[in-house]
Amino acid sequence: MSFQELPSRDVLTNENVTILWDYSQVPSSPGGGPPAQNSPGTTTDFQGLTDDNTAYPPDTHGAVGTNYVVTMLNTQVRIQTRSGTTVQTLTLPQFWSSTNIGSYSVVFDPRIVYDPFNHRWIACAVVDDDSSNSGILIGISRTSSPTNTGDAGWNFRRVKADSSSQRYADFPTLGFNKDWIVRARMGDRSISSDHRQTARLGQCLRRQPPTCNLQPATA
Repeated sequence: MSFQELPSRDVLTNENVTILWDYSQVPSSPGGGPPAQNSPGTTTDFQGLTDDNTAYPPDTHGAVGTNYVVTMLNTQVRIQTRSGTTVQTLTLPQFWSSTNIGSYSVVFDPRIVYDPFNHRWIACAVVDDDSSNSGILIGISRTSSPTNTGDAGWNFRRVKADSSSQRYADFPTLGFNKDWIVRARMGDRSISSDHRQTARLGQCLRRQPPTCNLQPATA
């Protein structure tokens, strides 16, 4: 509600009249309020993963977990400790290498988040733009450590972007709570066309800790 000044009020004190004004606000403290606090500085500062200039745009993304920092680009993946020590650097195709994924020509638009409820890493990406082979990849680490890559350390899955093979997925995003993972593709494009469709919700997946199996949601 917008501010509206109240009408004046007469207070009778013997034969004198005192006019009181009500501004409906707390007066400022003498000398003004306390100065605004500056944002805290960084406690640790280190170089993450730099672009190798082989793909444009790099589509940077990353997440911080309890013990590790993971950075993903369209070209590479780097796993570091929280103090900045590099543990592992992979190409993006090497990270998304799995018997559950199969073959593809190109992988791009990686995303990764850390789930503090179940202490797992959740990643996604898309493969084969402008192709009937287009698919959405999703993976969840089997433990709290992202360092054991491949099927031994991650549960990977691939979902076809369009069952009719008329559109390919682009720019996926991730959301989660303690029980569910929601994977959304923010835009679809018609194959061999620049026509972008409206955003579509992808799929809800139920997790089963500690194995972290992924199951499609049921109505």
